[in-house]
Amino acid sequence: MISHDRGDSLRYGNLFSSALNELLETVFRVHGPFGAFSCAVYRMQGCDRIELTLPADAQARAFYKNTTNSLDAERYQTALFAPGAIEPAIGLLELAIDYQAKIRVEDAGGDTLRLVTELVLEGERD
Repeated sequence: MISHDRGDSLRYGNLFSSALNELLETVFRVHGPFGAFSCAVYRMQGCDRIELTLPADAQARAFYKNTTNSLDAERYQTALFAPGAIEPAIGLLELAIDYQAKIRVEDAGGDTLRLVTELVLEGERD
């Protein structure tokens, strides 16, 4: 559905699928197998928005806020080539650097937060 009227729908579908996969991998790295989350996808002209609403204790909130405040190429390069365990933020870093995604955290009330990712996978970004 997300790629039905794109110039190259197969390419677009693959890019979108990869981006969504990175977001989901990040959520599972940070939260593990516990807690329910919801996912919504929106489109406004050339921009697709993925909103993940998830449970977040203080540690998870700090992770997402700290990560989204430092989505830079140097951190991404360091994470890519670091020995040992994968940095939990690697997926968000990849989206911000390789996909030029805009990523932010919003309060969703109570013990939840919303991770908002805006992607322009075809055409020009504002």
